[in-house]
Amino acid sequence: MLGKNFDWTFDQGYIIKNLRNTSKIGYCTHNGTPASWTSKYGSVTFNQNGKEMPYGGMNEKGLVVEMLWLEDTRFNISDDKTYLNELEWIQYQLDNFQTIDEVVANIETLKIYPIKGKIHYILADTYGKSVIIEYLDGKPNVYEKEANTCQAITNKSVVFSEKYIDTIQDIPKKNTSETYRYHQLENQIRKLQSPNDFSEKTAFQMLKSVSIPKGNFKTVWSIVYNLENKTISFFSHSHKKTKQISLNNIDFEQGLSYLNINQDKEIVLDTKLNSYAEQTNFKMVSASLTHLGFDTDLSKEISEH
Repeated sequence: MLGKNFDWTFDQGYIIKNLRNTSKIGYCTHNGTPASWTSKYGSVTFNQNGKEMPYGGMNEKGLVVEMLWLEDTRFNISDDKTYLNELEWIQYQLDNFQTIDEVVANIETLKIYPIKGKIHYILADTYGKSVIIEYLDGKPNVYEKEANTCQAITNKSVVFSEKYIDTIQDIPKKNTSETYRYHQLENQIRKLQSPNDFSEKTAFQMLKSVSIPKGNFKTVWSIVYNLENKTISFFSHSHKKTKQISLNNIDFEQGLSYLNINQDKEIVLDTKLNSYAEQTNFKMVSASLTHLGFDTDLSKEISEH
């Protein structure tokens, strides 16, 4: 399983069902050539900035990709490679690969040319492998755990965070502190022993223990991906019933569709998604990008792309 708290100042968003066999091209923002590809696999993603720019998701083969903020991120924008932005990179992995090994083997084939975000990534697959990928010096640094070994990440680099597995000396003891949250999670991971410990219930409890419950910057979504069963469970701070979608019950050949994350009417979402159109996409994109300081014209251009 992979669990994620999304802590942010803006809580609107959709889950989107992305189709396989779809031709795509990256959003052209800079000199050079955007990457182009055809999706091999369908996926379900969590989006604020529109289709193709998710914050995370799972594909039909059980690969999960998620991101978190990392201020130390430095992408190499001068590489002579086709490019994607930092969120399109997530969709590209979900569209093309089944396993961590495939992602790592192909990681140098394109570059990330960011629009705004300084982020790092955590990925997991159905073989029990997980990997954290950070761009700290222009190149991807890959931190892989052996299969079926748990790991945590917050908003500091792997190397920086690992110093605080065993100690909380000199760090703020509050959940807004990245290192304190990391320390809490790594020590809870150590206590996992029996098969019953590895459950969605336990994962949500661990996420709650490091959540930020109130304030302008707070935990707006909590998500648990069950890679073995290919299900996603989640709730938001404003709609606290746990919703679930099973990718095994989804038709990824047709019917591009979505559902608002902030609702409690539909609990089992397998057949409850709504048809997705550009007008819907623009509504989401403009709300999020305006919050980030982008103007309406650019929001429209990104949405139409």
